[in-house]
This record gives sequence, C-alpha cells and structure tokens, in this order.
Amino acid sequence: MLACLRRGPHWTFTLHHEGGWRDGFDEVRSLFGRSVGLHGYGSVAREFLKIITPFDCRVEVFAPDFDAAAAAHTGANRAASLETLFAGNDIIVEFAPLNPATTGIVTEKLLRLIRPGGVFVNTARAAITDEAALLRVATEGRIAVGLDVFVQEPLPPDSPWRGLRNTSLTPHIAGPTVDRYPDAGAFALKNLRAYAEGRPLEAVVTPAIYDQST
Repeated sequence: MLACLRRGPHWTFTLHHEGGWRDGFDEVRSLFGRSVGLHGYGSVAREFLKIITPFDCRVEVFAPDFDAAAAAHTGANRAASLETLFAGNDIIVEFAPLNPATTGIVTEKLLRLIRPGGVFVNTARAAITDEAALLRVATEGRIAVGLDVFVQEPLPPDSPWRGLRNTSLTPHIAGPTVDRYPDAGAFALKNLRAYAEGRPLEAVVTPAIYDQST
C-alpha cells in the first residue's frame, strides 16, 4: 500500500533511469486517514488490522466469517457486498483464500469500481482475480496496483506487468524472509513439547481451517 501511495515504481524509473527528480510529486499520497477495504478475514488480515492502526484508517471488511462480533472487536465495518467494498474505499487489499468459490471472483467490473487514484493490492493468491482484466485496468493508469503473486510464476521476462510505472511488483516474497525461518522451527518444537507434556497446542489445523486454506 505504501509503495503504491508513495509511487515507488515511478521514482525508481525517474531517479535510476531518467535522471529526473520530483516530477509527479503532486500525485503522492499518504496512508493516514484513508479508507481501506479488506476482502477476506483470515489470520493475515487480522494481523494486518493491527499494523495499520496508527494510520487511523477507516476499515471495511467483506468476508463470510466477519460477523457483528468481529466488527465490534476490531472497530472495522462490515461491507454489504464486494461491490460496496470496491466502490467505497480508497484501497482494496486481497486476503481471501483461493478455493472454487473465490477463483476469479474479482472481476473487471469490480476493479473498475475502484475510484480513480485508488490502490489495489494482492499478496494472497493471483487467481482470486481475473488477472487479464486487472492488467487492462492497471495499464490504463487510473489506479495503482501492488502485486506479490501472479498466475504464472516465475513471471516471464516478457510479461506485460513489467515496466508499468503505477504497479509495484515483488516476486512472491511477502511471506517470511530467510532470517525468520528459525521462527517456524522454534514454533514447531514448542508445539512438540506441549504435545509430549499433554498441554494444549497452538495453531491447530482443523478440517474446517484446512478447507478454508489454499
């Protein structure tokens, strides 16, 4: 979100390749006070809500498990539909799992509901969106796009995603970095010790949780 709002890709081109300076600074925006729409309410989305708290954003969520209790707990609002979520917020962030119900659910119609100057970010799964439609909308330049996931990975060298000044791309690295891999091992050992000692386990993957995951 920050890379898109601050026009990070644009400045990479301007400073590294074009010898420019602050051309286009009037289009730079802050995250403070923005309206942010979350599609999905899994564990990553819940942590994300904590991260953006200092920015005083108005947050709206559309997800089957985001109920009145979740709204009261988080202070976020429930969106009545995907249409109202996309049309009513400055920034849309994808957190939905990929399953038969969500594959291709973000259509060109929805993407065109995002207001001019808005932002669409997907670090979940690429196939949640109609990627060809997203590319068409991104190429027009009316919104900024941030992607960490793609339908075809690795991204082909001649991909039309490459070179778009309004699109922030990362090569599917939004998850744990190598220096944090030991955390996973430590967590597993902690759970093994708890199991051996008959204590409750953390982050248990139940059949229901498994079915909600990719």
